[in-house]
Amino acid sequence: MLQNTVGIVSEFNPFHYGHQYLIRKTREQYGENTGIVCVMSGDFVQRGEAACFSKYARAEAACRSGADLVLELPLPWCCSSAEAFASGALGILNGLGGVSAISFGSECGDAGKIRRAAEVLLSPEMEDALRQQLQQNKNYASARQAALASLSEELAEIIGTPNNILAVEYAKAIIQSNAEIALFTVSRTGAAHDSFSDDGYRSAREIREMMLRDPLSGDWFNHVPEQAAAVFRREIQQGRGPVNVEALESAILSRLRLLTLEDIMNLPETDGGIGELFYRSVQSTGSLEALVQNVKHKNIALSRVRRLVTAGALGIRKDMGEWEPDYIRVLAFNGKGRQILHDASPSLPIITKTAHMQRGNTAGTEQFELGSCAHDLFVLGFQDSVQRVCGEDWRTGPVIVKGE
Repeated sequence: MLQNTVGIVSEFNPFHYGHQYLIRKTREQYGENTGIVCVMSGDFVQRGEAACFSKYARAEAACRSGADLVLELPLPWCCSSAEAFASGALGILNGLGGVSAISFGSECGDAGKIRRAAEVLLSPEMEDALRQQLQQNKNYASARQAALASLSEELAEIIGTPNNILAVEYAKAIIQSNAEIALFTVSRTGAAHDSFSDDGYRSAREIREMMLRDPLSGDWFNHVPEQAAAVFRREIQQGRGPVNVEALESAILSRLRLLTLEDIMNLPETDGGIGELFYRSVQSTGSLEALVQNVKHKNIALSRVRRLVTAGALGIRKDMGEWEPDYIRVLAFNGKGRQILHDASPSLPIITKTAHMQRGNTAGTEQFELGSCAHDLFVLGFQDSVQRVCGEDWRTGPVIVKGE
């Protein structure tokens, strides 16, 4: 019997020493016999880009490096705002049942302060303050921080950094769902999210850039655990990565050019004239970079434009924002992970055999098909054309890591 089951939400893009450190600190807090269940983005990530390796490889790398059970965050939540990303992940953890805490890295390092910030953000006072700030023609992120500052300068500082922002969204999702899940945070060391540093752990972004410069023999292997490095090296040798935006550019542009203005207006985050601008840009640019730069301006974050590109290419619609996760898909597990699944009291169907989806015996078929189509696009980024076949999502079961 496990002492506790603790959830971690991540993209593992790729899994690195910072992720392993978070898992180790979590076990120090909750006990060595704690099960670590991770909710992980699939083949596309929150920034609106393709992951460097497939979800199967990244889940296996995590499970060989400290995680016990890796579950897939379905596509609509992978490529969405921090609020929706966190809400979808909490939906998976709540649906699994038995998760006593969620563990995450943060610049703040204070779970109590993070929860207080979440409570203020959900208050009626914050709603009024945010409305006033938005009337001053600020973008949403700036308006929200200014509104929170008008209520608490101390708490406003928290939502100025990426990991704190996600941390607050986890706390908000827990409060809104009335989940009995505690918050545990570890102060980040080394490079901040999506930045660079010579001290401590390297960020995932820095590792990806080193990887793309020299995939098979680069220094990036020194910044990921040995077990994870073995998985990634195997994928590279088999022509299954690393995947980058250049490899998928033509495929994505071709899909976008098939969209009508009506199709684009049905994508998420197309309000305020962005949809019309995006449509014109699709028709008048010949590269993804030119498209993104043409749409981006001071009130539209770069990540928002990239998510819009991905949503258009993958068929993510605005109405999917009303969805909740309909199933729990297992990507990888070890012995402890098997125990977590055995002890779980799920309120959602747990999918270990994709044949169950094909027979239509469970909910979530549309969500699963959306992710399957996304994977079919993702594999077009593989170097080996033999590996680019369709339908892999329907044929692939969880990776079982033995001896862990």
